[in-house]
Amino acid sequence: MGRRSWTRRRLGLSGRLVVFGVALALAVAGCASERPADARERLRGAVERLEEAGGAAILVEATYHNQPSATRIVSTGLIDIAHRRYEVTTTLPRTGTVRRVYADGLAYEWRPVTGWTLTDVEAAVRGSSAFGLGHLASNPVLLLDLLRAAGEPSGTGGASAEADRESGGGESDTGEGLIHAEADLDRLHDADPVWSALAGQVRPASGARTVPVGVGTDGEGRANLLRVTLPLPRQGTAPRGRPEVDVTVRLSRFGAPTNITPPPPEKVRDITAQITHPSGD
Repeated sequence: MGRRSWTRRRLGLSGRLVVFGVALALAVAGCASERPADARERLRGAVERLEEAGGAAILVEATYHNQPSATRIVSTGLIDIAHRRYEVTTTLPRTGTVRRVYADGLAYEWRPVTGWTLTDVEAAVRGSSAFGLGHLASNPVLLLDLLRAAGEPSGTGGASAEADRESGGGESDTGEGLIHAEADLDRLHDADPVWSALAGQVRPASGARTVPVGVGTDGEGRANLLRVTLPLPRQGTAPRGRPEVDVTVRLSRFGAPTNITPPPPEKVRDITAQITHPSGD
């Protein structure tokens, strides 16, 4: 009698697992089958609502594949979306805590040894493609410009298996799949003067005129997640045919007050010339 009871319980559990599996498969299929028109409207609304959000907390997770082993770097802080400013803190290997402020096209960075330095981003990008490609991966203001340049959605659903493992899944906060689209680099020239030079560096490095992006949304329909893979300048022997960086930008606490101000000028050393003319000529 005990054995028959155990068998019935086992069969009942198996039945529930089958039902759960079928329900899960249907849910995933429903997410992946979002109509193109719905995805297009969701993407348009996500970008518009993001523009209206003002300030937000930000997390930028970048995994660099330009060394024998991948390097993961996480930055957290605040972003002023309307005024194109951000302030983040990053922990770098062998360096320690680094503070970064971006305002009015100028990038300020504090390191334990050097103190505050200043880089005119547009001038540095025009003078050094290595700086431009590296800076893009760590600048959330420029990364969010890719949302504004996103064209017709190419589909919805989870991100790549590798991105899922690294970042915990391919869904937005609403449970809907990420919107996949192509950011047209030619549409970015009006977003920021730096893009007129930066777009010309991304194209030959990536071999494409567009950049694939994955966009997630929150319960208010705002874009709160961006995933993108960007090219990097070649340095030594990379583990793949083309060095690149996988970037995930997460936004939260929309409407958070931001008071992002550059450090006092007397505490800053301008290193733009060292980037554009590293040999001193």
